[in-house]
Amino acid sequence: PRPARLRAARRVGAAGVGGRAALCPGLVGLGLARGSAADPLPALGQRAVSVVFATAGGARRVESCLAQLVRVHGPVVEILIVDNAPAEPETRILVEEWTRRDPRVRYLEEPEPGVSAARNRGVREATGDIVAFTDGDVLVDRLWLRYLVAPFALDPQVGITTGIVLPACFDSEGQRWFEDTYGFAKGFDGRLYDLDANAPPDQLFYPPWGAPFGSGNNFAMRRRVFTQLGGFDRALGAGA
Repeated sequence: PRPARLRAARRVGAAGVGGRAALCPGLVGLGLARGSAADPLPALGQRAVSVVFATAGGARRVESCLAQLVRVHGPVVEILIVDNAPAEPETRILVEEWTRRDPRVRYLEEPEPGVSAARNRGVREATGDIVAFTDGDVLVDRLWLRYLVAPFALDPQVGITTGIVLPACFDSEGQRWFEDTYGFAKGFDGRLYDLDANAPPDQLFYPPWGAPFGSGNNFAMRRRVFTQLGGFDRALGAGA
């Protein structure tokens, strides 16, 4: 398809970096109510979504993230943990314990350093039509995935969705400064981006400058879009 037909929908919330927690305000304007007749999620199927998160050590944070992910509502076929520091066994041991409790949880190794390489490995192993991404230092709400993937069912031209990321607390002036200056929250109103009518007129470097769209710890894409784009650039991203 023409690039202009690839739409990015920015919708709802997930988790956050540095001990952040999720907020899921709902799909304002889409009329989506849990259990309502207008619920679009059944159209995606029961095994539609693979969740991927990359980690490079920090088994304790992986434990916290997994405890939230296994509880999310939505058509999750698998939760793929990509270990970007596989020489350290703690993450593998932890994930294998979780796999015995929930077979959707799978452990993957990616020795090439960098979050892009790790995410590429996760998507290559994914079986869902949609791949959702978060990070090991994120806590997701139980309804996170439900709302993050709803735009795919509502509009077949949507290729990528993102959501807000809010802090769990404001315990220091440094945290307040970060939120005021670089915070991951992008507002509570849904927006649609493309290269036609929904291109923002006030952003000179659109679309290469992607900051207005969302954050890498809360987004999802159709797996076919990943294939069309050739994956994430391994020269970019944390740890590269």
